[in-house]
Amino acid sequence: MNAATPSPEKGASGLTPEAVTAAFVPCGRCSFFLSGYRLIHDDFKQAVAESQDRRLRLSGGRDTRLLLHKTFGIRLDVASYRYERLCPECQRRYVYESGADDSPDTLLVAVEAGR
Repeated sequence: MNAATPSPEKGASGLTPEAVTAAFVPCGRCSFFLSGYRLIHDDFKQAVAESQDRRLRLSGGRDTRLLLHKTFGIRLDVASYRYERLCPECQRRYVYESGADDSPDTLLVAVEAGR
């Protein structure tokens, strides 16, 4: 493997699952969100491996919307929307987009607070 190719444990942005988890730990809300996400979805390591620009592209859907509601207190009930939110504790950016037609909903989350 050459220096330009990330290892299987690292994403394109050089992140590891452990580094991402460590970045979320200092914030109570964000660590609550990440813990819940990892319990309901099994794609966290894949999301880290595919991360770009230090942002994770996570799975959307009903369970993720409910988790966002429990984390931030905002209900996401409408069928077509884009939801952007900064964590009130650490200013980490969350962007939820409903999928058009048959495409899945996605959630983009900044790995670092304040981004």
